[in-house]
Amino acid sequence: MAQSAASDILTRVGGAENVVGLTHCATRLRFQLRDASVVDGAAVEAIPGVMGAVPQSGDRYQVVIGGAVQTVYNDIMALPAMASVGSASDDDDAAAVKARERAKGPRGKIAWLDSLFEFLSDSFRPILGALLGASLFITFMALMGTLGVIGN
Repeated sequence: MAQSAASDILTRVGGAENVVGLTHCATRLRFQLRDASVVDGAAVEAIPGVMGAVPQSGDRYQVVIGGAVQTVYNDIMALPAMASVGSASDDDDAAAVKARERAKGPRGKIAWLDSLFEFLSDSFRPILGALLGASLFITFMALMGTLGVIGN
């Protein structure tokens, strides 16, 4: 994406003065805004290279970019107006972010339980594809048996 697309996105979300923080995931720019009501969603979605815009609860807003999100993020952060805006990834490491998020809700009350659930989720994540494939196969076979295509 060109530098102008980055500045267009920034302008449509209310300018740098409206941005509290900016991060990204694999496909989306994640804005933390001062006032999400000033965002022009239709104009954001009309920008070339933008696949969609997703308002979030509170003053958060996501712009769907796709695989080029890292380039767009770098272009936006390189804009002179964004010099005063920080990103969470610059100041925090993963452990600090997890600790801060745990402290917000009921999950943070028992550390060993949190660690157990993180271990379980990290353990099952690599085999989710195989589990999904197996369940689809079982469903297909049950359907074929019910329809009488194959014998029980």
